[in-house]
Amino acid sequence: MSSRVAELFLFDILVAMLKIEEVANRFENAQNLKHDFMAWDTVIREFEIIGEATSKLIKTGLLDEESSIVVQKIKDIEDDLRNEIVEDVCEENRYLPFVVNGFKILKVVKQ
Repeated sequence: MSSRVAELFLFDILVAMLKIEEVANRFENAQNLKHDFMAWDTVIREFEIIGEATSKLIKTGLLDEESSIVVQKIKDIEDDLRNEIVEDVCEENRYLPFVVNGFKILKVVKQ
């Protein structure tokens, strides 16, 4: 278990949410966000931080077990976002089978 004060994980969640909002607001739509790999990576990482912090809050008892639904939903969002980008890359690179196959392998390994 981390030696951090448990309440700081709440702060981590708040900061992650603000970062997601800041990055997402730079784009007119989700398609544009997905095509900016640095912004996309930032959003994915911040969702991971929210999930990790929520898990730690459950372990410390600051959130009850029912909150584990939140963690699962966040993981589902991460997986959906990752799968969506893989599908887009495969479609855009359908003429490059080695790229498509590589991304399909990544998709299978992640699930």
